[in-house]
Amino acid sequence: SFGNYWSARTGLVFPKLAGGMLEVGGYGRLRYWPRERYFGIGSDSLEGDRTSFLREGYEVMGEAAFKPVRWLRLGGVTGFRTERIDSGKAPGYPSIDEVFDESTAPGLTRQPDYWWTSTYVDVDYRDQPGNTRSGGHFRFSYEDWRDQQEMGFSFRDLRVEALHAFPIFDKKRVFIVRVIGQTLDSPGGDTVPFYMMPPLGGSTTLRGFGEFRFRDKNIFMINGEYRFEAFSGLDMALFADWGDVGTEWDDIHFTELKSDYGIGFRFNTYKDVFLRLDIARSKQEGVRLVTSWSGAF
Repeated sequence: SFGNYWSARTGLVFPKLAGGMLEVGGYGRLRYWPRERYFGIGSDSLEGDRTSFLREGYEVMGEAAFKPVRWLRLGGVTGFRTERIDSGKAPGYPSIDEVFDESTAPGLTRQPDYWWTSTYVDVDYRDQPGNTRSGGHFRFSYEDWRDQQEMGFSFRDLRVEALHAFPIFDKKRVFIVRVIGQTLDSPGGDTVPFYMMPPLGGSTTLRGFGEFRFRDKNIFMINGEYRFEAFSGLDMALFADWGDVGTEWDDIHFTELKSDYGIGFRFNTYKDVFLRLDIARSKQEGVRLVTSWSGAF
């Protein structure tokens, strides 16, 4: 990218074993992300504390999925990942190590290698995943991340996601609702590295806040959109987002979620959104213009 980000990914997949009911594959990935954002941990982190950090590393993984019917996928993943965190390179912002330390950004000075495993259940009966107008998508996943150097950074990750689209008449108007809940748990007193904590903020979560604006071990989020066809090739949307993060699940108060609302423009084909412009406003951070080369969800 123009920001000097790069990544490379390769894989080998056998998608139609056992009469099409079994898929087996292996993947490898390299990444170099020099301007990642970090504002601190928790719901009270400040926009003015923005810093940047370099995140780079590689991973190799294998996946097997059982597909008894078209809309159901039962799978497992195992892999190895290595990470390196270093000083950020975003112009105009301090590097993470100038503002935060190990107590406020766990994993800043030490990054373990991980061996991880995951199991998931994926139910997907959307008409078009890239430009959904009817159907739903429900996914449950559980991951176990094992610190290979015993630095005290092992953790477990449970995530539930539910999305459903409610079309009106001929699918030119549709209501879509998405809900996500995620919790990370560290056994035996271990700590979750800051860069592995799930973030909220940005073009696919809370659009009235900047990318990666909030991080913590627990997140809850609701997105709602009313999409309608303005003319062929352009949909418009009215949307609202709610969400928050917390160190413990009880720290998230569902009557006090951060929120935003706005209007959006989706340039699309029948199957995909190829350009999205969202104008979002939040009480805390004002108006933001969000651009993306894909749909919100």
